[in-house]
Amino acid sequence: LLEFAAMGTQRHVEGSVIIGLPAVIALVLALVAGQIIAVLAIFALVIIADIALEVIRHRHDSPLNVYRLGMTLAALAYAGFPPAFLLLIRALPDGLLWIYLIFAITWGTDTLAYFGGRFWGKHPLAPRISPKKTREGAAVGVVGGALLGLLLLLVTHHFSLTLLPLLIIAPPIAVVGDLFESRLKRFFNVGDSHLAGFASTDGVNHRRSYPSAVRTRNAVSARFISRATNCIHSASRATGRMQTAAGFPAKGR
Repeated sequence: LLEFAAMGTQRHVEGSVIIGLPAVIALVLALVAGQIIAVLAIFALVIIADIALEVIRHRHDSPLNVYRLGMTLAALAYAGFPPAFLLLIRALPDGLLWIYLIFAITWGTDTLAYFGGRFWGKHPLAPRISPKKTREGAAVGVVGGALLGLLLLLVTHHFSLTLLPLLIIAPPIAVVGDLFESRLKRFFNVGDSHLAGFASTDGVNHRRSYPSAVRTRNAVSARFISRATNCIHSASRATGRMQTAAGFPAKGR
């Protein structure tokens, strides 16, 4: 939500995080509970609240306020529907397997497309949208993603002929989804990262920024782990001082 809402900043049509964040939580809960009326009510309340907020903040930017409302609604749908669907899938019989299958096909297609484009890529796939993507990379990704999904189903003894259409259709959808995301970023003139401290790989369909994005995420994770460790040590020392003050013997002494 934060990333999507901030995507329109350079065009001055950023979405509202204040309204969108609680709305996303409510939307996920409503979708998981199957409350369609509640889902519609959430979108209606977001529209009303966002219009009121934008009138207060940008009273003289009526045309842009409409686009800001659209960005808020788009961010709500973008951040709310996928996790809700994953939770619903997880609740199905063998739900964890289907979650693994989704990730295997999606990540497999994207990662193998990156390496396929890097080693064999010659012909641009969609130069106006993403000049670095190639047809050869997309082909390797589609075939590789389907094979990874097939391998997972075979290993877990869940393969059946009825799942073949899924293995055939899902990888191309992953490629189209990656192109759609690249088109959005190009339209809003944002790079691989537009949130301070975080990097987005925008897929890994042979982008030079992938190693730097991984390094950035690793650095963020390392800082988080370091801070968490320091907090644990501080809490441990505080507990020891409290025990000493209360007359209990300290452990290990």
